[in-house]
Amino acid sequence: SNVYVTGSFFGTNVDMDPGLGTALRTSDANGDIFLSRFGPSGNFSYVKTWGGWTGGFVEAGKDIMVNGTDLYVTGFFTGTTVDFNPDSVGTDWHDSHGGTDAFLSKFNTDGTFIWADTWGGTDSSNGDEGHGISFDGDGNIDVAGRFYGTNVDFDPDPVGSTLKSSVGGSDAFLVWFDTTGDFHGVWTWGGTGYDSAESVIMGASGSFVAGQFEGSNVDFNPDSGTDLKSSAGLKDAFLMHFNALLAYQFTVTWGGTGEDIATDLATDENLYPIVVGGFSGTVDFDPGAGSDLRYCNGEYDAYWTSLDADGNFLMAQTWGGANIEASMGVATSDTGRIFVTGSSESPSVEYAPTGSPCFDNSYSLTTYGGYDPFLIKYMPDGCW
Repeated sequence: SNVYVTGSFFGTNVDMDPGLGTALRTSDANGDIFLSRFGPSGNFSYVKTWGGWTGGFVEAGKDIMVNGTDLYVTGFFTGTTVDFNPDSVGTDWHDSHGGTDAFLSKFNTDGTFIWADTWGGTDSSNGDEGHGISFDGDGNIDVAGRFYGTNVDFDPDPVGSTLKSSVGGSDAFLVWFDTTGDFHGVWTWGGTGYDSAESVIMGASGSFVAGQFEGSNVDFNPDSGTDLKSSAGLKDAFLMHFNALLAYQFTVTWGGTGEDIATDLATDENLYPIVVGGFSGTVDFDPGAGSDLRYCNGEYDAYWTSLDADGNFLMAQTWGGANIEASMGVATSDTGRIFVTGSSESPSVEYAPTGSPCFDNSYSLTTYGGYDPFLIKYMPDGCW
């Protein structure tokens, strides 16, 4: 099957074809968005790029979802009269209202542009960003992210409006559209600090959303009820669950006195959530009545943790060295294997789950300066 990649690029005449051919693209000074496709053998197929030429913010694609011959990209952009149609024929102009605005673009898997939706507020010093994308049980396209400001209109249609205001530094959102790009609804939540949804995925009996939050008495119930949570330190990680109709169900949180974040989500063979991220200090990864204490080896350690459909803790694995490690992405196979990727800065890191119940042989690796990427494969039981 094909592989699709999105992100940002910088520079003049950047060759986006890693093979013998060339596919030269030029970004503005702050970077533009790209969407690339590669074949099953890694052969370059195409690249699409777009972005604005004004503003002081980086632009980036953050997540991709493929459904049959449809492909969806979310992220954030800045500037006025930005053409979201990367093809030489046709245009689709959008303006960001403030620092950065969030977007959702639809393509065919052959790279043909279909449509784009954008939304955001007017604050010029902060941004509105799409971070994660998924289908839900009702056939909607869900986008998770963060926003900042007063009376931010989440409905991209110029005729309608759905205004939301963040409580503090930034709030999290979950917005959903149908496959034609029509806006169907939005949930927002947060407190007086920094709150952000980083990933969304369809799981058992609905959708899961993961991210981080800070502050006391943050209300995670975006509906008329309340579900107050307080972070133990600078930031805590959260996992939320919505049913197939996107009605709020529950939130579980974990973290210690430092900064603890969730960056990505996947589901296992039971459609239970697996969350990855980073933590510092001492953290109890069991958000329930039990306890699963993990101790950071340095400044920041990486982790993955799994929970069941009701948010009950199942297991966690952590690793790190003297400096900074963090998990940034996770994927699972049909046979339940768990693949985690991220970055490592420490001179030496023990990656093997050597404790109970695994007791695998030691497997320590050395970084070569700065941050090195890692990819780890686990069995369904958390061992190698």
